[in-house]
Amino acid sequence: MLRHYLGDTGDPVNIDPKQLMSEIPEFKNAVDSTVQREVAAIVVRALTFGDYGRPIPFRTGWIGFYPNSQKYPDWFRAIGGFDYSVGGIVTVYPAAEPGGPPTVRIESQVDIATGTTGTGASPPRSGP
Repeated sequence: MLRHYLGDTGDPVNIDPKQLMSEIPEFKNAVDSTVQREVAAIVVRALTFGDYGRPIPFRTGWIGFYPNSQKYPDWFRAIGGFDYSVGGIVTVYPAAEPGGPPTVRIESQVDIATGTTGTGASPPRSGP
């Protein structure tokens, strides 16, 4: 990051969301909570309407996050606050046994955005 900053090219830099989640546990917790809320809503709909076995996509809006400057000074100085968005596909299958919980398959991806495009929209800068 420092080399990129000192190079002053203006080029976007890719930030690995997995690295960010590994190094900033609070960010991982925020992402996990976001995914859990989205999945819970989809599971409730599937159970309510009997909508099983169909992949249902989801995508959150951009959500702001600021690493604690005292605990993570390097990340805070490198990128300050950033936005993240989570998207994925959830498939709900009926319970294996009557009265049991449904089986839920989740595939998700986290995207990170820093800065803006001038249009007010935060562009994705990373993700798989």
